[in-house]
Parts: sequence; structure tokens; C-alpha cells
Amino acid sequence: MGKPGVVASNRERHSYRSLAGARPCGMVRLGKRPGTGWRYESVTSVGEPSDAVTLFRPDAGVHVRLWPDGVLTALRPDFLATRFARAVRRRRLPDFPRAQFLGAVERLAHHCRPLLRDPESAIYLCPDMTAENGPRRWVFQLSAYLLPSAFATGFAPLYLRWDAGMLPHGLHLCWVDAAQAHLVLAPVASDDVSVLARASVASLAPRWGLRVRARQLSVAQWYRLNQQGRVSEAFVCGGPALVQQVGRIGLGDQSQPVGSGQPGPTVIAVRRHLFRLQQGQAADPNRWMLPLR
Repeated sequence: MGKPGVVASNRERHSYRSLAGARPCGMVRLGKRPGTGWRYESVTSVGEPSDAVTLFRPDAGVHVRLWPDGVLTALRPDFLATRFARAVRRRRLPDFPRAQFLGAVERLAHHCRPLLRDPESAIYLCPDMTAENGPRRWVFQLSAYLLPSAFATGFAPLYLRWDAGMLPHGLHLCWVDAAQAHLVLAPVASDDVSVLARASVASLAPRWGLRVRARQLSVAQWYRLNQQGRVSEAFVCGGPALVQQVGRIGLGDQSQPVGSGQPGPTVIAVRRHLFRLQQGQAADPNRWMLPLR
């Protein structure tokens, strides 16, 4: 499995998502000036460096895959479009309509389609909003990265470390309570980036006789339960389709393994289900995969 990765703190629970090994493969840009709407400016194979100031960059992007039947699909771009629109509005940035977000996804995905030769590879689209010339011009950029197949299949357990300053904050881990046969999920906001992966986790839990329970614990409370042997598996959901095992936990100058320290049956099954869903090999009753026409 390789050496465990490290997450610095609970607040940074999305920081383990890495694009290491990914290759930039395209960019679409839309521009806006005061009093005008958003207009397409360019679709390029490789994004050019910019001196613009980044105003907002979300913590998750859109996964795009090419199914064996030739259909280009994206994982919940509608959810991410709504989330992006709400976020820029909260920051008092220019509104960016959902329809334009989805249009940019379709345009860039089709531009990068010839690169999807491996059925296990994917295109990852990262949005952001920047400013040029102060408040006189805004730019929406959607950057594409080609993810190798190993990105989707290979993973090593994380070493999750907290410091004393994190103790008052809520815990966002998903974990299996071995004593009560519960899958415990901490409550999150409806637009949290992990909500899709968490929904898959919850829907699969009954297959292993696990009952889903919502419970908010402090870091210290959870650490004590793990010391008592109550936790058989723990994992974090960092994106719409990303679940990562936590093999070891650290608090201050102490650390301890979680369960066996290796990926357990629950996280392995959830990862496999999410991967098969994106490839069109699993039932999709919630219609999370959107065909890009």
C-alpha cells in the first residue's frame, strides 16, 4: 500500500486530494466587465500563465469520463455548479449562472475527449474566478487535467494529525463503531463537497449489517474511542467521489493506529462502487452521472 499520506489538520480535510501525476490538458475562459454578461474568450489545449489575482477557487472540481459506449459523462456537475454559484455570491463576486458553468464543462470536456483513451483515466476540471485590472474585469477559468488510471485505483492509508488547537472543532471523519455495528457520519452542510461520497457510504452500509448514525464528536472524544478499540475503520470523504482510508491518527505528540492500519472492507467497497459508478458499471438511481451532449 505504500507509506501513509499525511493530512495536517481536521480543517484541511480536503488537502489530501492531490493532482500529482496529472497533466494539464486544457482551459476554457469566460470574461466579464462591469455592465456586461459573461462571454467566452478562449478554449485552449494548455492554459497560459496569468498574472490575475485569484478571488475564489473551490476545493473540488468535476470528474469527466468516457464510457465504453462512447458517451462522455460527468459526475454531478449540476451540484458543483450550484455550489460554485452560491460561493461567489457569498463573496460578493459577480454572479456566475449554473447554465454557464455547465456549458463550460461540456465545452472543455469535449475539447479534451480525444485524450481519454484508457477506460480508467479521467479528466478533472478545476474552476476558479480571477480579477484583472482590479475590479474592471473578471475571468472565470476552468482548467482540465488528465488523471492517470493509477489515480483512481491506487491509494495508501492516511496519517491524520491534529494539534491541540483543533480540539474544540467538530470531527468530519466517517467511522465504523465496531462495538455497536454503526457507521457514524458527522453532520455536514448540504453543499459540503463531501456530501455525494458520504451518500454513497450511507447507502452501502446496510450490505455489511451496519446502521447509519449521525453523531458529532470532538477530536478528543473520538481519540479516546479509538484508544478503547471501538473504531475498526475510519475514512474521510474529500470530494464528490473520493474516499480515503485513515490508517493512523495523531494528537499532539502521540499517535495510534486505526483498526489494522490498512484499508478495511467498508472503504474498499465504497471506493470500488464509486469508481464503477463513474464508469457506467453500477446502478445510478440518483442520476449522479450526467451525459455531456
